Amino acid sequence: SIALASSGHLVTHNRIYNSGEHGMYAQCGNSIISNNTVYANAECGIKVAKCRNTSVLDNICHSNQSNLQVQSGFENVLVQGNNCKGAVLFDLGFTWNTALDAFGGRNVKVIGNYFHSEDPPNWSITADGTEGIHIEGNSCKKGLIYTGNATPVGYSNVTIRDNEFLTGVIRVVKSQGALISGNVAQSLHFNDSNSNGILNDNIFTALTVDTRKDLQVEAFKSICGNKITSTDPSGAPNFELFNGQEAVVDRVRICNNEIKTSGALIFNINTAGGITNSVISNNTFDAGGSNTISITTNANINAIIGNVGLIGTITTTNSTAIGNTGGTTFSGAGSSFANNL
Repeated sequence: SIALASSGHLVTHNRIYNSGEHGMYAQCGNSIISNNTVYANAECGIKVAKCRNTSVLDNICHSNQSNLQVQSGFENVLVQGNNCKGAVLFDLGFTWNTALDAFGGRNVKVIGNYFHSEDPPNWSITADGTEGIHIEGNSCKKGLIYTGNATPVGYSNVTIRDNEFLTGVIRVVKSQGALISGNVAQSLHFNDSNSNGILNDNIFTALTVDTRKDLQVEAFKSICGNKITSTDPSGAPNFELFNGQEAVVDRVRICNNEIKTSGALIFNINTAGGITNSVISNNTFDAGGSNTISITTNANINAIIGNVGLIGTITTTNSTAIGNTGGTTFSGAGSSFANNL
């Protein structure tokens, strides 16, 4: 244990195991915890709290209840290059505890870690109540949950980039302007508690009925360059991707995505509120030969250009639809339709 409100420590090259509680518990600032091996402890392997400007680097943690934990308050924390496996609950967790520090936590970087516990019930990384979190280049067995659940809600500066979640879901709640880019995961949960999200160049390998409504277009500003695959043909309707619910969607880009399912796909953009001033271009839709793709919109002033496999009926006023293939029927006052097949 490192004393509360102490500073300037280097804790390195220790072996800590078989503790009845945490292997290491540090409440300190301006410190480095690196190259330790921590295992078989009854609670957390390495836990830090009330830590400013502290780095947790290149440690090996395995077979603890949880491997790494950062508890508020914390600020300017770097978690990088750690190798974790065998946890019962999670590999890395951020927890919100205002009894320790009222401001909670902010400015965290989680970079280049290996989180491969096999049997935790939910997540490899769980981040709760943090502001300014950057998660990049991690290899994870399970998924990630980010929840900005403190006051004020709607935390900004959330980046989730270039991570691999082998059997997991990326779940984000209450964020503003989150960047989710270049990840590989089974699926994404990003509902309308979020706003202005950017979802670019990700691969989602196994969307299911349980997650088919988790991509709600009103939460995004950009959905581009993603490859989205679903292997589960059940449900009615089978797949309702990007379901915008009730709110008006304005100025969103849905471009260059590949969306493939083994059953019917319903690409349903906001039948109630409507989609306006938006671009839907160069997407490829493949419903596995079932030929039941459709788009329904309450739409105005949009550009629908160069999409492949677009089958259904689109009514959009004061809009442009050019060079789409698949047999969609376009209509709407004040619109221009050309070279659609």
